[in-house]
Amino acid sequence: MAAEGNRAELSLRVTENSDTVITVRRRPRPFQEEPEPLLVTIPELEYCGLVTELEMTAVGMRTSFAFDAKKPYRYDFCMWNPEEDRMEFYYDEQPVGWIVCDEYRILRKEA
Repeated sequence: MAAEGNRAELSLRVTENSDTVITVRRRPRPFQEEPEPLLVTIPELEYCGLVTELEMTAVGMRTSFAFDAKKPYRYDFCMWNPEEDRMEFYYDEQPVGWIVCDEYRILRKEA
């Protein structure tokens, strides 16, 4: 969600069913009122669309981020760290946190 100068925010929560849900939202650039949508294609779900937000259920997640934080975590860059076997998030070149999951399940919102 964060690419080409865009920034995003990430939040974590646990549902009533004890599922861990990760929400990622694209943030508008300083001169924009709304963020530009991103083309997301998920062949396994037969889904392709322009979105500014994704929700995923995380299975077997380990993370440095706090759940149900009052404010989402902002980031402008993320990358896979093969030595630590985890996705790491950065904001203005400073580490923000990391996530490791056994599996992600993308949640498709019905129109």
